[in-house]
Amino acid sequence: MLDGSQAMIAPGSMVASGQDRGTPALTARHGDHFCCAFDSPAQQEELVIDFVRAGLEQDDRVWYFATTSEPQQVLDLLEGAGVNVDQLLDRGQLSVFTAEGSYLEELPFRPERMLESMQRAVDDALAAGCNGVHFLGEMDWANCVPGAERLEEWERLIEEFYATQPAAGLCQFSRGAFEPRRLERLIELHSKIAQLPLVSANGLLRVMDAGVDAQGAPWLRITGEGDLSSMAVLKQALAGAGGTATSVHIDASRLEFMDLAGARHLLAAAAEVHPNGRIVLHQPRRAIRRLFEILSEHGGAVELVA
Repeated sequence: MLDGSQAMIAPGSMVASGQDRGTPALTARHGDHFCCAFDSPAQQEELVIDFVRAGLEQDDRVWYFATTSEPQQVLDLLEGAGVNVDQLLDRGQLSVFTAEGSYLEELPFRPERMLESMQRAVDDALAAGCNGVHFLGEMDWANCVPGAERLEEWERLIEEFYATQPAAGLCQFSRGAFEPRRLERLIELHSKIAQLPLVSANGLLRVMDAGVDAQGAPWLRITGEGDLSSMAVLKQALAGAGGTATSVHIDASRLEFMDLAGARHLLAAAAEVHPNGRIVLHQPRRAIRRLFEILSEHGGAVELVA
């Protein structure tokens, strides 16, 4: 498990419940070349957290290349998700670079030079006792620097690299930064598309389909704040949850707040989708746990798991 992290669903314990919706970034393994085309920072943040956790769970080094984000923003995001950032930085397992200070330091961009750098990173990680490297890169630079026209060539090279190395990658594309046809071509050059979370209209609640477990029960993960105004996305996720069991499992370890109206709405939505089933709420915070304990006293079909 992550040092200093909250408990979470083990990456290998779920299978994607629908490939048309993409592959969960939490399942990333060596050989995987992921991409995401996100519409909002909230979607991007969820994918970054999951991909980083996947790497750390495998005792990989994690390298993050930032362009639109500041390195401290990335570190703060991970710290807020329960990752022991200071410890990982101290032992060299986590590094966050600016693109300008790394692979865009010398222009024009040359894919061959970048590939050599990544090969050295993998070799150094293995020599240090790690199992490999998980790379994450923000790709918005590819419209504004000399050599950016070689991005498609780079994606083909790195696809071959990941197929033969103990490494995995996540390329992050902001939809607003790319011409749609070019973005479509770039996405096609990746072996996997990361599953995007559902985000509420107010941006406060994020819901990720975490697949189904070995018993056929669907899992969701909810992050942020759940009040009545943000619960429509959870109802949508419950309706789309796969699996053959009547129980729905929800990882609530990163749910920061939920009011009574939100809790009632969750139970009503679950009953509507699974009339004879129940919700199994995993690792809710103390205040949220108390809400559901009160509702359960009045017949709410919810089970709480520490």
